[in-house]
Amino acid sequence: MKVLHLLASWKWTGPAEPALEGAALLSREPGLQVQAGLSSLQGRDQENQVEKEARRLGLETLEGLKLPRHLNLAHLPGDVRRLAGILREGGFDLVHCHTLVDHFTAALARLAAGVRVPLVRTWYDPEGPALSFREAWLLRSGLEGAILPRPGAARELARRTKGRVKTEVLLPPVDLEGFDPSLPDMRKEYCCEEEDFVLGVVARMQAHRRWDLLLAAFRRALWQVPFLKLIVLGRGPDWERLVFSPAREIGVEERLVLAGYRRGTEYASTLRTFDALVFLVPGSDGTCRAARQAQAAGAPLIASRRGILPDLVEPGVDGLLVEEKEEELARAMAELALDRDKARAMGEAARRRAEKEYSGEVFLRKTLALYGEVLEGGGSCAG
Repeated sequence: MKVLHLLASWKWTGPAEPALEGAALLSREPGLQVQAGLSSLQGRDQENQVEKEARRLGLETLEGLKLPRHLNLAHLPGDVRRLAGILREGGFDLVHCHTLVDHFTAALARLAAGVRVPLVRTWYDPEGPALSFREAWLLRSGLEGAILPRPGAARELARRTKGRVKTEVLLPPVDLEGFDPSLPDMRKEYCCEEEDFVLGVVARMQAHRRWDLLLAAFRRALWQVPFLKLIVLGRGPDWERLVFSPAREIGVEERLVLAGYRRGTEYASTLRTFDALVFLVPGSDGTCRAARQAQAAGAPLIASRRGILPDLVEPGVDGLLVEEKEEELARAMAELALDRDKARAMGEAARRRAEKEYSGEVFLRKTLALYGEVLEGGGSCAG
């Protein structure tokens, strides 16, 4: 089977990382040939990060596509012609899309080519397809298989397509070996004392990520638990205004570590340093991969009820769900810090959840099963 994965993004953000890592995992499966059709664009003074990462992952790439992150009529006709020619040549058994732009491009190319190559789409937004004209047209005319992150989204898609589209509920895989809790952490590098209970945050420094709430709750928790420490993994142009200056103003800067942007083994080692991860606002990847990676590293979550986060936590077992209130968030921080045995047990349960739900084996089994179902119904492709 030969599969083309399309990704309309040149930035290593949003669905780019889980999409390419999933494609790379599939490419190592015997009997499956995977090629990636990626954006060849780049920003001003910025390299194409997705192409670079695809090379690192060993993915074979398809040349000649622009695939901008946002629908652009200047590039769309050329991309449709290029892809239609490839599909007409019969080079692929199935096309797997990851964003609205590449899905829309593939559907138009299939129509232009007059072929019935099945289209599969992964949605990373926990709500699934948006209620827009383009998404509605794609559900009707350009989709045979769908991967969605939560059951409710799958049920809604089945309702909107009258059950015609094959669906699978599946979250992107996590590298369980790379985030193994038994591997070294970075407590020493971050000057953590043995008694410190380390809270972690992984988030871009943007105002909507609720830094105000986080810092206020951290200060309140410190009144009860002075050995708390907060490590922030993330970057952004407003880091001083949003995080450092407010932390200094309320007197918690000495218990705060701004770790910046980390990658590879340093990133994984930092997650293993956390005794718990605080996750309040999902970012551009609706599947909250940083939260799921922290679970794989053995950290319980202290999470809000936004997006998919309630699906990732069984309260009292592998984490805590909180309302976005200073007192409640502070109480959760203190609760875990004052009961290390409870926090460790929750972290072990979080790791078991990761092994059960986020493993590469689960991802391969469910994705290949969906491919098989779609291809068996090959004659039913919309057109």
